[in-house]
Amino acid sequence: MLGRAITLSRSTCESSPDHNYDTMPCPHNRQRSQCRDCGGVGICPHNRVRSTCKDCGGTSRCVHGKMKIYCRECGGSGFCAHGRRKNICKDCGGKLICPHGRQRSACKDCQGSGICHHGDRRNQCIDCGGSCVSKRLAKLGWTLEDYRSAEKNQNGLCAICGRKARMGKGRLAADHDHLTGKRRQLLCSPCNVALGLFEDSQESLKSALRYLDFHS
Repeated sequence: MLGRAITLSRSTCESSPDHNYDTMPCPHNRQRSQCRDCGGVGICPHNRVRSTCKDCGGTSRCVHGKMKIYCRECGGSGFCAHGRRKNICKDCGGKLICPHGRQRSACKDCQGSGICHHGDRRNQCIDCGGSCVSKRLAKLGWTLEDYRSAEKNQNGLCAICGRKARMGKGRLAADHDHLTGKRRQLLCSPCNVALGLFEDSQESLKSALRYLDFHS
């Protein structure tokens, strides 16, 4: 009798529009239809939410391949009169903007979730191994391990002027040869910019040195 009562309760739950079984939380505490671990009906063969999948032509995607709500070409409803996303528009008081006028997750004063314990953005923190840092260093032929090793060997000082980082977030810049891609050393921002302006030309640097000697 008890088993029959449970069966009826489950049947009622699945058939009632107010208690749809697929929208109920699954054992992983997600919406059952969109849970990858449960094989939810809302998950496509590409392991994405079916309605937002570009490869499946999800119903939430516009002809430009973007989310309809956030497509400017389609006049998406997610944009405000200022041409920004409503939830991050300061002038509209977007819900993701904190009282300090910053995005809530990236606000140090609000201890946003995107800020690590070093006070940097989590994905841009070298000490935390942020994903953005890894990608940026990879483009220069560096890895996080290379950077940390060089920083330790140089005692955190610029390889040219011998001073600590003086600009930016207090980190030295990873230098590389623009022609060969060969990794060099760590430089402070002014020295790194100066080399770039001289286009790594030894002749130009020697000429600059002669100029300074002449006018000293």
